[in-house]
Amino acid sequence: MDRRSHRHNLSTATIPPVKNDLAGDHNYSSPPAPWLLDLIAYQVDLITTLLLSLISPFFTSLSDPHSAASRVRFLLRRPLAVAAAAALLGLVLVKLWADEPVIVREPLYFDYTEPLPSARVSLRDGNGRPVPAGHAVRASLQLVMPESDYNIHVGIFQVNAEALSSKGNIIATSSQPCMMRFRSLPVRLTHTFLMGVPLLLGMSTESQEMIVEILRYKESIRKTEMIRIKLMPRAGTSDLPQIYSAVIHITSQLPWTKRLVYNWKWTVYVWSSLFVYVFLFDYPGFAITNRFLYQDGAR
Repeated sequence: MDRRSHRHNLSTATIPPVKNDLAGDHNYSSPPAPWLLDLIAYQVDLITTLLLSLISPFFTSLSDPHSAASRVRFLLRRPLAVAAAAALLGLVLVKLWADEPVIVREPLYFDYTEPLPSARVSLRDGNGRPVPAGHAVRASLQLVMPESDYNIHVGIFQVNAEALSSKGNIIATSSQPCMMRFRSLPVRLTHTFLMGVPLLLGMSTESQEMIVEILRYKESIRKTEMIRIKLMPRAGTSDLPQIYSAVIHITSQLPWTKRLVYNWKWTVYVWSSLFVYVFLFDYPGFAITNRFLYQDGAR
C-alpha cells in the first residue's frame, strides 16, 4: 500500500523547466564595436558627398540656363578649333613626308633615219611630277619582234639606255645584249600548223615578246629629265632588228621610311593629328586664348 502511493506521488510531481543556455546567449549578444560604426558612417558620408558633387552641376544648369549655355559654348569652342587645326596640320605633314612612287608606261618610237635608232621618254608621271631624290629607279623595255628570217639572221643586238639630266648630262647608263629565242624549223612549222586558223583570222601573229631590264639606279639631287634608248648592232655588222612595237616601263621604289609612311598613310595621319592636337592643346600660348575665351563665355 505504501509503495503504490509513493509511486503515484512521484509520477504526479511537477518537473521544473530547464533553461536554454543557447537561447539566453543569443538574446543577450554583445553590441558592435564603436570603430565599426564610425567606419560605416564615414563610407556613407563619402558616397553621399560624391553623388551630390556629380548631380549638383545638372541642377545648377537647370536653375541658370544662360550660364549653362555660355559654359557649354566655352567648353566646346576651344577643343573644336584645336581639333580642326590639328587635322589640317596633320594632313600637311603627311603630304610633305609621304611620297608616291612614280610609274611611267610609254610607247617608244625608234627613229630609223639615224645611224643608231633611238627613242626618248620623259621621266615624269602623268601629272608631270619628277622622280624625287632617294627613289630607286628601274626601267625595263618590252619589245614585240616578228619571227622572221631576217631577225633570226640578225641574232644578237645591243640595247643601250641613258638617264639624262635637263642639261643633257648622263646620270646613269647601261647596255644589255638581246636575242630572240631560238626555235628550230620543225618546231616553227608545227606551231604554224596548229595555229593556222588564228593566224589566218588575224587573231595571232608570228612574233616573240621580249622584256629586258635596261636601267637601274638611284635618283640623286640632280634630277633625271629623260631616258634615251638606242639600238646598236653587234660588232662587225650593221644589221638592226625589225620591231613591231616597243614599250618602256619605269617604276620608282620609295626608301623604307617613306614606303612605311606610304603604306600606312591614314594611320600616320591619325597619329600625327593626335600629337598635334595634344601639343596645341597644352601649348602655353593657348593659355592666353583660354583666358579670353573664358571671359567671353562668362559675359
